[in-house]
Amino acid sequence: AGEAWSESLRNVLESFQAKQLLHAKYIVGLIQEAKAILRKQPNINRVSTQATGEITICGDIHGRLDDLLIIFSKNGLPSPTNPYIFNGDFVDRGHHSTEVLVEITKTIF
Repeated sequence: AGEAWSESLRNVLESFQAKQLLHAKYIVGLIQEAKAILRKQPNINRVSTQATGEITICGDIHGRLDDLLIIFSKNGLPSPTNPYIFNGDFVDRGHHSTEVLVEITKTIF
């Protein structure tokens, strides 16, 4: 399952890098699935670096997809063995707010 998830995230990233648009049905389905997952999660989560040794904290992307792609390039894609904490201000200013939201949402699956 982890391999398929990673490949799926990579495919979406490559689509955005190639300036391809995703169909609205895909985005709506992704958001609905993410909403169902997030509703089951607590508002506050405790995290530890014991299992992986480090955690990447990422925030203030402001809709800048290129910045998010650079972070993923330098730190690797988020995964159970490469955890990220996404800490707000993702979609409020930049031209690629939808793409940033889709990428961050995709990481919770």
